[in-house]
Amino acid sequence: MRRFRCPDRSCAKATFAEQAEDLSVRYRRRSVPLLGMLAAFGLELGGRADARLAGFTTSGYYPGAIRECTYQGKQYCYPIGTNSVGLFYNKAMLKADGLQPPATWDELAADAKKLTKAPVYGMAFDATADEQSTWQLEPFFWSNGASLTKVDTPQFESALQLWVNMVKDGSASKSVLNWGQDPDLTQQFIQGHAAMMVNGPWIFPKLNAKGWKYNDQYGIVPIPTDKAGQTVVAPLGGETLDMGTGGSTEQQKLAWEWVQGMQQASTLEHVTSLMYYLPSKPAVTAQFLKGGPEYTVFAKETQTARSRTTEYGANYPKVSQAIWTAIQAAITGTSSVGSALQTAQGTISGVQQVSGG
Repeated sequence: MRRFRCPDRSCAKATFAEQAEDLSVRYRRRSVPLLGMLAAFGLELGGRADARLAGFTTSGYYPGAIRECTYQGKQYCYPIGTNSVGLFYNKAMLKADGLQPPATWDELAADAKKLTKAPVYGMAFDATADEQSTWQLEPFFWSNGASLTKVDTPQFESALQLWVNMVKDGSASKSVLNWGQDPDLTQQFIQGHAAMMVNGPWIFPKLNAKGWKYNDQYGIVPIPTDKAGQTVVAPLGGETLDMGTGGSTEQQKLAWEWVQGMQQASTLEHVTSLMYYLPSKPAVTAQFLKGGPEYTVFAKETQTARSRTTEYGANYPKVSQAIWTAIQAAITGTSSVGSALQTAQGTISGVQQVSGG
């Protein structure tokens, strides 16, 4: 059990405890088993008709963040912090080759190839056999109009083919099959072995520790899209606060007061800064960015970010596994991109959809 503090003086109780293992461990909370568990034991904040929690509102949040707490039209949690992925790039390396950061897939592929000079790979991404690789591919296929429900489409296939081609032509290492987001990709980037990578704000502490400064040693741009001008639709990550139905009436009252206190602007800004997340409310994010311009790209992407569980709810992990299995098969060459996605679709077609994310 891990305990956390509410820094807001309005909180009746200053601490709360993590009662589900790994909820506060980075990446484990995005694992396939844990995502299913979280969706399974959440209980709606509104409670029964005769036990509504006064003061509950879904207004003022990023749409994707509040949808992430919604299931079959009912609200199960409050979002507190959000994150997503962007394209990090080594400014010196791009400048040396006379390159601007890529905005389209063609530019990304061409730049990655030009930047590849042993021992440097032009591009790095996570293609591991877990949710992290699905998470990293999602902005590529979602921005191209593909969906989780139908993966054997040209829009999805071209997104995965982009990754496969970069590995085939040597612009990305075959080790992407084993490199997780952090520390693997982070270390490849910091050590100068990757000129560009897909990653998120959780790596800022390591960049800071290395002495790397935003817009000096590195820059961040949105995930490139197939065609110029397409809207980036990134996956939404982050944290939520949930209340169960256990405990006495007084305990539930105190828990609710704590949740409400955590939603205050000053508290959201403070807590998310400690977690290297963005606040889940645009108005608070606007203030937050004044002291953290390195979050600008993530703030922009969050406006159109998508909850991963919208179509499948607690069944999302089954879909994710089908996709990351296809990613591994296509990159290793054990299957063509088209065949790998057809196999994935065969699995996904048997997964029950839900309404609400």
